[in-house]
Amino acid sequence: MDGSKKELKRFVEYIQGTDEEADDYDFSFEKIAPTPKELMDRTSNFKPKKDWTDEDYKMVEKYGAIDWYYWRINDDNWGTKWHADELHADIHDKGCYFNFNTAWSPPIGIWRRLKKEFPKLKFHWEHRDEDPYGWRGTLQESNIACKPWECDCLDDMMTGEK
Repeated sequence: MDGSKKELKRFVEYIQGTDEEADDYDFSFEKIAPTPKELMDRTSNFKPKKDWTDEDYKMVEKYGAIDWYYWRINDDNWGTKWHADELHADIHDKGCYFNFNTAWSPPIGIWRRLKKEFPKLKFHWEHRDEDPYGWRGTLQESNIACKPWECDCLDDMMTGEK
């Protein structure tokens, strides 16, 4: 990531936070895109639409997802289920380098939100799955050169649409 010292400092302060469980994060997805509290109180449940309750439909109508898990993995929100983990950062006057793990997919939603919040910074993210044979790709400027993990069955569970 490249930009002015002032913008880089603002970025580092912006991404640091504490989540609901009072864990400190150097790169808090929860601070950038808070998971709705109502969804955090729901157990992730992978149930088919035919088994949904009225409450399930209410959550989908209100938040676009049945629970916290499906809200987070949506590319409009986080794009992955967990925060950045095992963060390594190198921050200097003209840029930053962050190396971190996420679960199963790149945090495309977080990346998009950061690009919008910090238009003067130049972002270049390289990512790969925790499985060495999994997906890999890059996210830079307006280009997303990757194909995150996809499954047709997720559409039904996240939004009720097929």
